Amino acid sequence: SFFFSMPSPSWNLINFFIYLDSRILFGLFTLAELLIAYFLLRIFINNQHLNRIFVVIISMLLFQSILGSMQFVSQKNIGTLAEAPTEFDFPYGQTAVEDENIVRVTGTFGHANMFSIFLLSMIPIILLTNFSGKILLLILVLIILFLTYSRISWSIAFAPQGRLWL
Repeated sequence: SFFFSMPSPSWNLINFFIYLDSRILFGLFTLAELLIAYFLLRIFINNQHLNRIFVVIISMLLFQSILGSMQFVSQKNIGTLAEAPTEFDFPYGQTAVEDENIVRVTGTFGHANMFSIFLLSMIPIILLTNFSGKILLLILVLIILFLTYSRISWSIAFAPQGRLWL
């Protein structure tokens, strides 16, 4: 029963024995790490730790948003060590269209779509916190989300289905 209740790890395990590929093994290790981290957090985190976790998450979000806005203003990667090494392939940042000079902000994620996934996943956390700058931070995140030029993220954030959780 447990074997079939977790289809992705089970399918990876079956694929590992059929195809014997090292990437499948690394995927299994990643899934196992995430499951162990989840259960350890469920066991050891209590309400006293939640405020500290929210502070860390909000500070990560502020750092990424400020870095993304600086990338937009300069229209290229700003050259910090935290940014992904895209300077060699894309010295002026990644563009949305090859003939246009529209730079997609990436934060430290290396690709604008990954950055937009991070921003989308932070929106419910912003809404759950209780601090005075919540609306201002939400507006900043939505503006930076728009600057990633990730169309699927736009549809999730601004579509009628997305408004239900916004």
